[in-house]
Amino acid sequence: MIEQVGSQYRIRILSPELFVKSSFRTKDVGIRGGLQLILGKLKKTGKWTVQALRLSIHDFSFYRKTLYPITKRGARELKFVKGYLFR
Repeated sequence: MIEQVGSQYRIRILSPELFVKSSFRTKDVGIRGGLQLILGKLKKTGKWTVQALRLSIHDFSFYRKTLYPITKRGARELKFVKGYLFR
Protein backbone atom coordinates (compact mmCIF):
# COMPACT_ATOMS: atom_id res chain seq x y z
CA MET A 1 0.00 0.00 0.00
CA ILE A 2 1.35 3.44 -0.95
CA GLU A 3 -0.04 6.59 0.62
CA GLN A 4 1.05 10.22 0.82
CA VAL A 5 1.63 11.54 4.35
CA GLY A 6 2.78 15.16 4.44
CA SER A 7 5.85 15.54 2.24
CA GLN A 8 6.51 11.79 2.01
CA TYR A 9 5.16 8.69 0.35
CA ARG A 10 4.80 5.79 2.75
CA ILE A 11 5.02 2.25 1.42
CA ARG A 12 3.71 -0.31 3.89
CA ILE A 13 5.36 -3.71 3.50
CA LEU A 14 4.00 -5.51 6.56
CA SER A 15 1.12 -4.71 8.91
CA PRO A 16 2.13 -2.87 12.10
CA GLU A 17 0.08 -5.45 14.04
CA LEU A 18 2.83 -8.06 13.39
CA PHE A 19 5.37 -6.02 15.37
CA VAL A 20 6.13 -5.31 19.03
CA LYS A 21 4.51 -1.89 19.44
CA SER A 22 7.42 -0.17 21.21
CA SER A 23 10.10 -1.54 18.87
CA PHE A 24 9.74 0.77 15.84
CA ARG A 25 12.82 2.71 14.71
CA THR A 26 13.46 5.00 11.74
CA LYS A 27 16.72 4.76 9.81
CA ASP A 28 17.82 7.26 7.15
CA VAL A 29 19.44 5.63 4.13
CA GLY A 30 21.69 7.92 2.12
CA ILE A 31 20.91 11.63 2.36
CA ARG A 32 18.90 12.63 5.44
CA GLY A 33 15.21 13.09 4.67
CA GLY A 34 15.33 11.05 1.48
CA LEU A 35 14.73 7.34 1.85
CA GLN A 36 13.85 6.17 5.36
CA LEU A 37 13.32 2.61 6.57
CA ILE A 38 10.85 1.93 9.36
CA LEU A 39 12.18 -1.09 11.26
CA GLY A 40 10.52 -3.14 13.96
CA LYS A 41 10.84 -6.36 15.91
CA LEU A 42 8.44 -9.12 14.83
CA LYS A 43 6.24 -10.55 17.61
CA LYS A 44 6.60 -14.18 16.52
CA THR A 45 10.34 -14.44 15.86
CA GLY A 46 11.88 -11.41 17.55
CA LYS A 47 13.76 -10.60 14.32
CA TRP A 48 14.19 -7.00 13.21
CA THR A 49 12.75 -6.33 9.76
CA VAL A 50 11.46 -3.49 7.57
CA GLN A 51 7.81 -2.61 8.20
CA ALA A 52 7.59 0.37 5.83
CA LEU A 53 9.55 2.77 3.63
CA ARG A 54 9.26 6.54 3.42
CA LEU A 55 10.26 8.45 0.30
CA SER A 56 10.31 12.21 -0.32
CA ILE A 57 7.58 13.55 -2.64
CA HIS A 58 10.24 15.87 -4.07
CA ASP A 59 12.10 12.85 -5.50
CA PHE A 60 9.14 10.77 -6.73
CA SER A 61 5.88 11.04 -8.61
CA PHE A 62 2.99 8.66 -7.94
CA TYR A 63 0.88 7.75 -10.97
CA ARG A 64 -1.42 4.77 -11.52
CA LYS A 65 -0.28 2.95 -8.36
CA THR A 66 3.40 3.24 -9.34
CA LEU A 67 6.23 5.42 -8.03
CA TYR A 68 8.45 7.08 -10.62
CA PRO A 69 11.73 8.81 -9.71
CA ILE A 70 11.90 12.44 -10.86
CA THR A 71 15.39 13.30 -9.53
CA LYS A 72 18.79 11.61 -9.58
CA ARG A 73 18.50 11.00 -5.84
CA GLY A 74 15.11 9.37 -6.41
CA ALA A 75 16.59 7.07 -9.06
CA ARG A 76 19.41 5.99 -6.67
CA GLU A 77 16.93 5.39 -3.84
CA LEU A 78 14.65 3.33 -6.10
CA LYS A 79 17.60 1.08 -7.03
CA PHE A 80 18.32 0.59 -3.33
CA VAL A 81 14.68 -0.22 -2.53
CA LYS A 82 14.43 -2.75 -5.38
CA GLY A 83 17.71 -4.36 -4.32
CA TYR A 84 16.58 -4.53 -0.70
CA LEU A 85 13.07 -5.85 -1.30
CA PHE A 86 13.85 -8.32 -4.06
CA ARG A 87 17.08 -9.94 -2.88
